[in-house]
Amino acid sequence: MPRRKVISLLTNSVSMRSDYQGLLRQGIEQACVERDIDLWVYAGRSDWRTCGPAQAHVYRLVSSDRIDGIIVAAGCIAATLSTDELLGMLRKQCPVPTCFVSQLCPTVPSIVVDNTVGPAQLADHFVTAHRRRRYAYIAGPAGHEESEQRLLATREALALHSIPLPPSAVAYGTFSAASGMAAARELFFRSQGFDALIAANDDMAVGALEALASMGLRCPEDVAVAVSMTLRVRARVAPH
Repeated sequence: MPRRKVISLLTNSVSMRSDYQGLLRQGIEQACVERDIDLWVYAGRSDWRTCGPAQAHVYRLVSSDRIDGIIVAAGCIAATLSTDELLGMLRKQCPVPTCFVSQLCPTVPSIVVDNTVGPAQLADHFVTAHRRRRYAYIAGPAGHEESEQRLLATREALALHSIPLPPSAVAYGTFSAASGMAAARELFFRSQGFDALIAANDDMAVGALEALASMGLRCPEDVAVAVSMTLRVRARVAPH
């Protein structure tokens, strides 16, 4: 009797929750149920600091003895190890069909998010509809591809209105509410004041709202807070 097909999802431990990572995992789970395929989830530790191989050790358990295909939630583990490093490891120990989600890997099929349109439209809306002129930004981990794309799109959109977003107006978090609180406090005491604050994800925006309220600022009256969202997803099929 032939064994059941097994797909593995490589992600981080936050994927056990119900936020972006969790919804991605749930969608893959449902697709596997519909196709009568088993799903094995390999969740690395959710620590966005680059601190060596310990965080990614669980991915070394993926084996071609049982795995028939791999989905890499690259945006969820991007700061743990590089895309090239991860793909090289997988090809050595588990050379099965592989695809990447949310970040582009030139040599495998990739489903990537457009991180420019939404953030640019949000920044333009804040300027034209709400007349906000002084901005601060809470980005994700430094070097995270999707976060950097959102920050750049926001900065370029503001520049079209002759509004700067200098390094002093940007703080970096780890996509968690606690890091959003810390970043908002840092920006409040570091900057010359702002009337609009944009965060790279929902959790950091929630944390920022709590921090601003604790400092006596009203939202949106004193500071408008929004999330730098993405709008479009596109697939890229790598050449065979």
